[in-house]
Amino acid sequence: MSRSDLEITQDVGGRKARCRGRGVGTLAILLAMILTLAFASGCGSSDDTSTAASTAEPAAADEPAGDAVAAAEKKVAELSKTEGVKFPVPDKPFDPGHKRAAVIMAGQDEGFTAMVDSLKEAADTMGWTLGPPMDGKFNPAAQAGFIQQAVNEKYDAIILLVIDAVNIESALAAAKQANIPVACLMCENKGYEDEIIDVTTSGRPGGEAIANYVTAASGGKAKVLLFDDKAYSIVKTRVEGFRDTLAQVCPECEIVDTVQMTPASLAKPGPPEWLGALRRYSPDDFDWTVFPYDYYAIPAGKTALEQGRNVAITGYDGSPEMVRMIEKDGPVFKATVTAPFEYLPWAALDQVARASAGLETWDTTQLPLRLVTPQNAAKFPKGWYVPHDFDPKAAFAPIWSGE
Repeated sequence: MSRSDLEITQDVGGRKARCRGRGVGTLAILLAMILTLAFASGCGSSDDTSTAASTAEPAAADEPAGDAVAAAEKKVAELSKTEGVKFPVPDKPFDPGHKRAAVIMAGQDEGFTAMVDSLKEAADTMGWTLGPPMDGKFNPAAQAGFIQQAVNEKYDAIILLVIDAVNIESALAAAKQANIPVACLMCENKGYEDEIIDVTTSGRPGGEAIANYVTAASGGKAKVLLFDDKAYSIVKTRVEGFRDTLAQVCPECEIVDTVQMTPASLAKPGPPEWLGALRRYSPDDFDWTVFPYDYYAIPAGKTALEQGRNVAITGYDGSPEMVRMIEKDGPVFKATVTAPFEYLPWAALDQVARASAGLETWDTTQLPLRLVTPQNAAKFPKGWYVPHDFDPKAAFAPIWSGE
């Protein structure tokens, strides 16, 4: 300390308060004492507790967090129920005829396989014929090429699995010009309502569900590292739903950072963006990570376990592997959101059949989803949501009888 520096220490309410200033003489000492007693800016206590923290009433500080957690727990309980969920079914019967539908997948995974299997059962029930599923290999050019192929082969309808319209605009325009209706399962294609029928839970409700879960499970004090993938429109609204809801329901939670990633990262160890985050942030910097889908959350969680990082991880989509790891209730994998993959194809086939017959379609953009947690994961043996008290065939078959 220089000769012109001054330090005064004084007990204030049982704490040692300390102020430093420059200057000498009685005036400087008096000024420093006034500042110390006032506990103003530039002063601190020996235990680094701020004035606000030391003077606030504990009960008043805890009440907002307590209310937020209680409300989030209630929402989590509602979203965790696997029975009594209402599935929409159109009330106007019609005769779908005997037609052909092309099926084009974004790529290959277990969820897509489940949807294709359900599509086959629905088509057999309806009396339609499905073409062999086409694998888009997560490549928009390949996906667009298959749509054009379906147009050239004069299919009566096209059903897409998780393909964004913005990436296949010219192919969709060709289908529209040929009067071939197109439906997409688990998509969010706002602005393309005249060209494609979305059959989806949409993204935002999933983000809202995870935000409520994080709030409840963290006691309203989560420090979140959020991951985003701009390659998919539904991921964008998931992220928006999570961010907006967390800010609303969890005033003491914090989003530490938003990390951008790409599907290409899945083929690399780590994955790379996650490894970078683990190097960049210490264990104290964040305690929750929200990934945009399970297929990134799974390798990231395994890396966290290998490195001994105790961080809670969530995802989306209900991958069977993710659900089984959540069921184990280990230190990392905590929750995912899953859709009724075996119901969606029945709704999609009904939509394109109605459109092909020139009939009015119905709203399939807010279909029910479920939250998977350690408490209910055993009720999702396939990963995705298969309701025990709703049978799509029993619901749709009478509607397709034409009576």
